[in-house]
Amino acid sequence: MQQSEKEFFLNRGLYLGIFFSFFPIIDLVYGENMTLKTYYLVFYGLWFIITIALLLFFGKEYRATSNFFDFKSAFRILFIISAIGFSLRTVTKISLWNVFYPEKYIELNEARDSKLTSFTFEFSKSSLDKAYKKGSLSDEEYEESMTIIDNQIITTNEKIEVKWNDLKQNGIGKTFFVGNLIFNLFFMIILNALLALIIRRKNKIA
Repeated sequence: MQQSEKEFFLNRGLYLGIFFSFFPIIDLVYGENMTLKTYYLVFYGLWFIITIALLLFFGKEYRATSNFFDFKSAFRILFIISAIGFSLRTVTKISLWNVFYPEKYIELNEARDSKLTSFTFEFSKSSLDKAYKKGSLSDEEYEESMTIIDNQIITTNEKIEVKWNDLKQNGIGKTFFVGNLIFNLFFMIILNALLALIIRRKNKIA
């Protein structure tokens, strides 16, 4: 790898990592007051759209300066940049959540798990109510379904309590966010492959 390539990958990876690192900071500052809808719109929807836009931009930027640019080249540069970006985000998350604010991380995410569980089961109950009112369910079927949901609520809440109580007692492990990094990199393999196809196809058309 030439020095100019190394600088390109490192610089773009750092730009991506800085963007990624904003999200745990946003969660620290504003996460407590976020609704579930806002959280998923910002941390999944907005993050996904901007990430794709940045990676496509970096890929096209590299393509413009490269004499040989095939699918393998496109995938390589996208994955290296993604890996650097996620590594920087992991360092940020470890610094915030492992070192400075571990209790805050547990508090935010335990509350989020509980809200998500409540929303999911309330939606299920609402759907059953509508079906019952329309006559799609008999009294017996309705009561049986409600009982199943109530039991699932109890089981799920118990699992959430066990999960977060364990973290409260033992702390957040040193490899906790490293595991997240590995999962994210597997996800990025798929996304980078799709984006590499898009960039390569546009290059052929051009």
